[in-house]
Amino acid sequence: LIHDYFQGTWRWSLFWVSGSIYFQCVLFLLTAIFVFALFLGFHSRIASVGCWVLIASLYNRAPFTVSGADTLLVIFLFWGMFLPLGACWSWDAMRRDTNSQTNKVVLSGGTVAILIQIALLYFCTGCFKAIIHANPELLLENALQWADYNRPVGNWLVAYPNILWFLSWSTIVLEIVAPWLLFSPWKTNTLRLLVLAGLCSLHIGIELTLSVALFSYIAFAGLTLFLPTAFWNTLD
Repeated sequence: LIHDYFQGTWRWSLFWVSGSIYFQCVLFLLTAIFVFALFLGFHSRIASVGCWVLIASLYNRAPFTVSGADTLLVIFLFWGMFLPLGACWSWDAMRRDTNSQTNKVVLSGGTVAILIQIALLYFCTGCFKAIIHANPELLLENALQWADYNRPVGNWLVAYPNILWFLSWSTIVLEIVAPWLLFSPWKTNTLRLLVLAGLCSLHIGIELTLSVALFSYIAFAGLTLFLPTAFWNTLD
């Protein structure tokens, strides 16, 4: 049914090749193997390609169950194919010659693209809320009044419209301004840490008030790419 519905579109899925339960089980097993390999950093490049192909296939197989978190994960996996994910803290790094040195700074088309992708995620979201929404100041109030995804803190905040007004505008301003500050050439390290703290606080607030599946956790993973070199050097 899904295959027929999307016939003639750009969507594709390895899960459409055969409806056999055995074939589907093999694909799920392959997905688990590639995910575990990527987790360990074992042949990271191959693992990242396998993860993107199979997880994108899975989401296209069941598109009506996919959330924004799933879409963000597939996007990150796509750009991950072009990143040196196994350069350190991985099985690949352990197998590499111990005398060889790992580059502390990596600059490539992939690194530039994924950083811009993350920045656009926040900037476009903020612009959409500010421009498309009829009453941006009522953004959170409307979302919480819907109540389908509320957590206890969200239900409590419904009774305080003034706080919600402030949080709505604060969120919009942060999402629009933060991406530009992340690329600031002036006091880059300091500004990045401050902006990342603000964005992390935003996601913590979302998690406390609304149920958004794994979206915030995937966003946290993406934001670590903006941590300055000095931060990672302290952990090395």
